[in-house]
Amino acid sequence: MPSVIVEWAGRCKDASARSELVARIAELGELSHGLIDPPPPLQRFSGVVSGRISITDRAFKTAPALLDRLDSPSEGHHAVESVRLDGVIFQLPDERGLHPTDVSFVFLGIDGDEEVQGVLVHPRDVSEMGYFGTKFHRGDDWVIDSCYLHLRYLFEGWMDRLLGWVKHYYVPDLWYWRHVDFPQYERFAGKDPENAAEREAAFAELKELLEGYGGL
Repeated sequence: MPSVIVEWAGRCKDASARSELVARIAELGELSHGLIDPPPPLQRFSGVVSGRISITDRAFKTAPALLDRLDSPSEGHHAVESVRLDGVIFQLPDERGLHPTDVSFVFLGIDGDEEVQGVLVHPRDVSEMGYFGTKFHRGDDWVIDSCYLHLRYLFEGWMDRLLGWVKHYYVPDLWYWRHVDFPQYERFAGKDPENAAEREAAFAELKELLEGYGGL
């Protein structure tokens, strides 16, 4: 069976919900990195990033109308000089090294534009993108892209659970996909999004499955 692509996109305009979610994702990230030898640091963002920044159309998958607020595109990219990024990127452990396993929960904002706030993105430092950075993003410092990763057997079910948990308790606008839209989201049917005990029980299950290396 070939690798599968997991995609997610959405927007959270509630600053307190974004902050709480990032803290919980960082907790999972630290746990995940503890399973990698040697443990890499989390990639954290908190503040304004400036330079030659290219935002892809894909980054606004669930809010394409917001693209009209950016500069005119050039082959699906929009040039900006600065963005606000708040969030964290962590890696899932996979000794096979088949694909990058970066999981991004970073929220994009543009100062002075309240509408473009809280869009989930994957910021990529062009200097670390190797051949693809040189070929497709020459002259850029950062690319703000959509959130996705390739998986093969490991963590497929776990990512379904994680993204369903994020959607149900923090980002109702979240769209996610693995073969189909919203895989395994039915497990949250009938659960109150405001019920902290149920939220924490589901989070504890995510941690337990992660420690067991994937929750396949």
